[in-house]
Parts: sequence; C-alpha cells; structure tokens
Amino acid sequence: MKYLFCYITLSLLNTICFAQPFALNTINQVFSSPIDYKYQQFKLLNCDSSTFEKEAIFFGIESKSKAIFSNSIFKSKCSFKKCKFPRGANFDFAEFYKKVDMGYLKSEEKMSFYETYFHQNFFLWMGTFDASVTFTSNKFNGDAIFIGSIFQDLTLNDAKFSGETRFDECVFANSLTIKNTSIAKDINFQNAQLGNHVVFDGIESEGFFQFNGVVLPDTLELKNLDLTLPLDFDNANFSKNNHCLVNLENVNISDLWLDFRFFTLWFSPYSQLDNTARNKLFNSLIQQEKKRKRHKSADALEKQMNLFRNVN
Repeated sequence: MKYLFCYITLSLLNTICFAQPFALNTINQVFSSPIDYKYQQFKLLNCDSSTFEKEAIFFGIESKSKAIFSNSIFKSKCSFKKCKFPRGANFDFAEFYKKVDMGYLKSEEKMSFYETYFHQNFFLWMGTFDASVTFTSNKFNGDAIFIGSIFQDLTLNDAKFSGETRFDECVFANSLTIKNTSIAKDINFQNAQLGNHVVFDGIESEGFFQFNGVVLPDTLELKNLDLTLPLDFDNANFSKNNHCLVNLENVNISDLWLDFRFFTLWFSPYSQLDNTARNKLFNSLIQQEKKRKRHKSADALEKQMNLFRNVN
C-alpha cells in the first residue's frame, strides 16, 4: 500500500507539473531526436532559427505568447494540428522539407509566412483565424490545402503554387487578396464564401479555376491576369444583395464569363483607365455578350453604360 500510495502521489505530481505552462526558448538550437510536445501549454514559445532533424509534434499545443518559428528548419514531418495561438504566430523564413499539417489551428492575432518554403504538401485546413493571415514570397512545391478554414483576411502575394490549390468550403469574412502569383495546376473555390472584397491581381495560371457554388463577394477586382483557361462565374452564387461589383483592368475579356444581370462594372478610384478606355471596355463587353447570345446580360450592361455616361 505504501508503494502504491507513493506511485499515485508521484503520478499526480507529474501530471500537475506537466500541465503547468513552461517556456520553450530554443534560439539556434538543433533537435537531433524526435520531439513531442503534444497538448503542452507554453507561456513562452520561441524557436527562432531552430533546426528539427526528426519528426516534430506540436499537436494541440497552446502558446500564451506569440509563437515564433521564424528561420526554423523542419527536415522531417511536423504537426501543428489543433494548435491554439491566441497571440498569433510567425513562420517567416521557415523551411519545411516534408509534409506539414496545421489543420484545425486557431489563431486570434496575425499569422505571418514571409518567404516560407514548403517542399511538400501544406495543410492549413479547417482552421479559424480571427486576424489577418499573410503569405509573402512563398514556394508551395506540393499541394496547398486550405479546405474549410475561416479567415478574416487572407493575403497571398508573390506566391508560387506548383501543386493543386484548394480553398473549397472556405469562409472569408472580409477579404481575399491573391497578387503576383503563379498557379501551375487547378485552384478550387467550390462552395467557398468570398466575403466583402476579393482581389485577383497579377495572377499567371495554367490551371482551371473552380467556382461552382461559390458565394461571390460584394466587390471583385480582376487585374493583370494571364490565364490559360477562362474564369467562369456562371455557376456562382451571390451575397445577400444578389449583386457583385466587378473591376476589370488589363484582362482579356474573352477569358471571362460574367452575367451582367448580377455583375455591375465598377471602376476603382485608383483605376488607370480614362473615360475613353472605360467606354471602350463597356462596348467590347456588350459586343461579346451579344456574340455569345447572352442578350439579357448585354441589355443589363447597356443600361449600366448609359448610367455611366450620364454621370460622367
């Protein structure tokens, strides 16, 4: 009995101690063995410039401070699944050599991925992000899977997607911006909710954009696009006002399928188009809709053009 009591007491003490948040401050440290911090709580989490030679498991952790993994190298599989980052996280300049799973992750403040390199598949699926998530100058050599995540604002700038890219079932509460980005394969937005404002600017794509069942934003900007396959919004849905403002600049209109009964051509205050160019765009779109025998769309666009001319 005495030994059993001691064993239970020690086990209980170990459980209590393990449950207490602790500091992990491993700047420039090399982890040559696998690590497993599953469900651990951290009062400080700073792994800047750390190298993880073997599998790194951060499954279900919670960090009271901003989680810092900038400049870190992950040479084997790693898991950040079900992590909670109430103060946000920094993965700038990190490099992932194997698959990385950040599914079901929750972050209440900004998450940053600047010049982060993903050699294999990247999963940021079914997460909840209450502040901005920013990817800048990234390489995604494998598939990039964002399925079902809820974003406040997501920005992808100067990214290179070599595999399949999936945003199906995602919710963008405010904005989605994809700029100066190359997409080698298909990108899927099926049944996504695109929020208030979406910008596709400087996209070079060889794949197909899937918009079936998507809920379009209040404002859509399509600029400087180089597309192999068209953007077809005919099977998309619309927000509560059943309408979408669309800004078009430096795009091949033959790549676009827009029903102007539901889209209104709009010019940003920062538009480079003068009134002559704007009138030319209206006329080109009207002729295209008539050629496609989409007469109701052409009639709606003519009404928009007349209103534009009366105002200007």
